[in-house]
Amino acid sequence: MIDFESLKDLPLDEKAVELRRSHGCNCCQAVTAALTEDPLLIQASGGFGGGMGNRQGTCGALAGAVIAAGLKTEGLIRVGEGQDADAGAFAHLEAPREGREEAAAAGDVNNYTGYVEKYLNTVRSIREDSMIVPFITNHDMDRAAGFLTMTTGRSYVGANLYLLGPGSPFLYYGEELGMRGSRGGAATDANRRLAMLWGDGDKVKDPTGTTYSKKNQTTDTVESMKGQDLSLLTYYKRLIMIRRANPEIARGTYTALKISGSKAGGFVSVYDGTAVMVLHNTTTQEVRIDLASLDYSGVKGLAVNASYFNLVAAAAGLGKQTFDQNDLSYYPGGTATLEGTVLVLSPQTSAVLRNGK
Repeated sequence: MIDFESLKDLPLDEKAVELRRSHGCNCCQAVTAALTEDPLLIQASGGFGGGMGNRQGTCGALAGAVIAAGLKTEGLIRVGEGQDADAGAFAHLEAPREGREEAAAAGDVNNYTGYVEKYLNTVRSIREDSMIVPFITNHDMDRAAGFLTMTTGRSYVGANLYLLGPGSPFLYYGEELGMRGSRGGAATDANRRLAMLWGDGDKVKDPTGTTYSKKNQTTDTVESMKGQDLSLLTYYKRLIMIRRANPEIARGTYTALKISGSKAGGFVSVYDGTAVMVLHNTTTQEVRIDLASLDYSGVKGLAVNASYFNLVAAAAGLGKQTFDQNDLSYYPGGTATLEGTVLVLSPQTSAVLRNGK
């Protein structure tokens, strides 16, 4: 029997840790108990610990939180599965990944931004002040560098799509280095949770059970990338600076833009009386987008048109039709220029536009 009275003054996270450490709860039970204190749910969640019966599947702590969310919302929130599914029980914590990999691989960005808008609207119909947390991968998934590769430039494009987007992004450690790791034929998530590549003489070891071959791992480290203007780490830092300089991206009211006849796409976000437009070209060809041809009628919170977006505030990308990991001399070659109302966006490049008065 758990003495919840002795835990009443602890914050939720510390409460869950204490339940795990000293009260015989597994990871799923600890989170369920901290959030609900319901004895029946604590019993029922026992089999979810350690990723479904200690099989290292879906994170037990996440499963416990989803169970608690179902209770708190009286079962009215459904878990989204697939690109066209409704937003899920943790819609305010997990953002949609569906469509991002396709868009990063030179797919149609309009499909992705349209889905993000639908997702956000569903989430905020449940709770207006919700904030999504977008991510490319987490510790239960094969690492992104295996499918959004450096050699294709998709590591950069994928970063653009979620760091220059709404919410509060979750960056799985090592993603900014292009770290690799996958289950492959091994039934262990240890291969997805390899030691961070600090490169400073640290003694951090890979988790027990790792079978991932070191010859398949990137040779880059935090230390080797730190001073390099051309590194993926520096690129991530630059995107974060762009994001911070344009708070509308994260916090604003999101409206997807439909760009006819193009795989380029984007959105307008309005926050605190100002707006930004973010446009992504994930293809390996230059695109020209006439801002005057876009429909702004759905934008909420501010009346905008093509003339409003008269300043390219930032651009980030590769700007080259072919990518050579060993020749980064052109980086950061991504460019965005306005010719009247026409935006010229270089290959695999994203741009942030706003009003320059």
